[in-house]
Amino acid sequence: MPARYYSKKFSLNGDTTQQLVIAFIDTNPLIKEFYKNSEYGPNVKSQDTTAQKVWLKNVLNASSPNIKWRLVVGHHPMFTGSDKRRESYDTRAIRNSLKTFLEQNKVDAYLAGHDHSLQHIVPPGNVHHFVSGAASEVTQVGMLTSSKFAASQYGFMVFSVQPTEIIVQTIGYEGNVIYKTSLKK
Repeated sequence: MPARYYSKKFSLNGDTTQQLVIAFIDTNPLIKEFYKNSEYGPNVKSQDTTAQKVWLKNVLNASSPNIKWRLVVGHHPMFTGSDKRRESYDTRAIRNSLKTFLEQNKVDAYLAGHDHSLQHIVPPGNVHHFVSGAASEVTQVGMLTSSKFAASQYGFMVFSVQPTEIIVQTIGYEGNVIYKTSLKK
């Protein structure tokens, strides 16, 4: 990674008037329990979460009318159907820190890993949540009331972005599409 947090802007189909911005954030310092952890503590104590949020707000609210889609990528999910992490301290911390912030800043989707499953969750609000952490050991996952999809298997997600639609395909370990959805504007 080029930095603790950074963004990338992409022109859609080579058209600079139609853009996607992806902001990559560091979620570790947003989890207060990590400050007491001997492994993570020294690292997270050296970071400024307020500065990261100010930066993120500036990226998401760039005055350009060319930005059509806003995605945020972080390691920890704020929603998950995993029994192990559904209401764990890290999931709650990320949700408490980011949910309202992402909604207010018109984020279209939040992408996370950490939970070793494949999920699409649409809680109340305007942000879709995708979890794609199924490249390590697979963990059991169930459906939340806001879940659209959940699978306990190896795989990955592919995001195809167009000016008025993002098509998301979840590919299982055998190479088959096991779930497909789209976000439209």
